[in-house]
Amino acid sequence: MNQIHFVARFQIHPDRADEFKSAAAACLAATRSNEPGTLACEWFINEEQTNVIVLEAYESSEAVLAHIENSSPHVPKLLQFADHAVEGLGTPSAVLRDRLKGRITFVPRFQGLSAPRLGDSGSGTDIRTIAHFRIQPGKLEEFKSGASAGLKIVAEKDPGTTAYEWYLDESGGHCTVVEMYRDAEALLAHSKNVGHLVRGLLQASELAAELCTRGPASSLAALAKLPMKRFGYLQGLGS
Repeated sequence: MNQIHFVARFQIHPDRADEFKSAAAACLAATRSNEPGTLACEWFINEEQTNVIVLEAYESSEAVLAHIENSSPHVPKLLQFADHAVEGLGTPSAVLRDRLKGRITFVPRFQGLSAPRLGDSGSGTDIRTIAHFRIQPGKLEEFKSGASAGLKIVAEKDPGTTAYEWYLDESGGHCTVVEMYRDAEALLAHSKNVGHLVRGLLQASELAAELCTRGPASSLAALAKLPMKRFGYLQGLGS
């Protein structure tokens, strides 16, 4: 599995949300037009309309390069209305690494499902989470052991988990996990299955998480108490 993923974050300038959304729509239209290697390009915005998260997935480094060429006419306008930062996840080709050198740092994949699916499920309800673990000094092996046990449980007991991708930086100090669930019930079932392991991971690390949801409010109500920053659906390949 050599997919390349990105987590892009935008902080919208004051009173520029409408202009940002218009520019974002143009970017997405370009992505839809001619990018068969783009597996996901899902945009989420917080309630205050100040921050946006974009989750992107590509089948290969070549697909990322095609996306860069296709979207490059539209990105400068988007950045007139927001500050941004992008985290690259996976192992890029030498060509892609050189193309993005000095702009995006890639974090290698540590573990994950054999065929992750981060794109639109087609059901109208998708749940994605992004977890950030800051690993305590001397606790890396303990953390990795707990993470591996968690993946085993997901593979065996979580049919509603469609992506569970772990990326560990070369220093062993930071881990990003990108997850996707087919609905709220699948996320809650996962939380129950791995809850004891997460408590163990928190003995070796600090955790911050973001919840990105798509679907009617009635189907998401059960997630209201989860301790995560929340983002609602803005646009994506399936919308």
